[in-house]
Amino acid sequence: MGFAKKWAGIISFIAGRLYFYLIILGIPLFSVPCKRGTCSTPIQVTAGHLIGSQKWPAVVVKPILYPGAIFQSLVFRTGVPTFNDLLRAYNMTDLDEKVDVQRIEIILGSMLSVFGALTSIRPGRPSLVGSSLISCGILRETMQGISAQKNVEVFSFPTLFMANVLAFLSIKSDVKYLIRSFRRNRKAKEKKA
Repeated sequence: MGFAKKWAGIISFIAGRLYFYLIILGIPLFSVPCKRGTCSTPIQVTAGHLIGSQKWPAVVVKPILYPGAIFQSLVFRTGVPTFNDLLRAYNMTDLDEKVDVQRIEIILGSMLSVFGALTSIRPGRPSLVGSSLISCGILRETMQGISAQKNVEVFSFPTLFMANVLAFLSIKSDVKYLIRSFRRNRKAKEKKA
């Protein structure tokens, strides 16, 4: 009983941390058209939607963009944009107010993913639902050929699959259930042998 609880805690803690860094550092998960041009992370989709809808001031949205800007500047060896130039660096200065209803799954999934990553180090169910919605939205667009009709590429990177796995593994109760079921199966095989 204690074995499953201990390992579930360790696995969910590590998976939650990795998911947090995957989302907050702005590691590309997909490529979809959005208000700013092409978005590749849930942070970009969420920030573009919040700034474009003008329901949240840019001062509130900028702090979630800044860790990704710092990470990109380290990876690509460019200068870190100042806090005032951050929206210009992300091409989010002139965004329209209309909601892109065709990509509603990707918008809602991105918001849930960011919310799950920001609320705690163990993201849990909002992150899992968010990552799954993003995957479903991208799959729907590629299956229906919406992006091919508009000459826009919509695809996902392998990191989106990794985000789904990490979001699932960050849920401690589900990991505990998996560990217990594997231990039961192993004990049943040992009894038969």
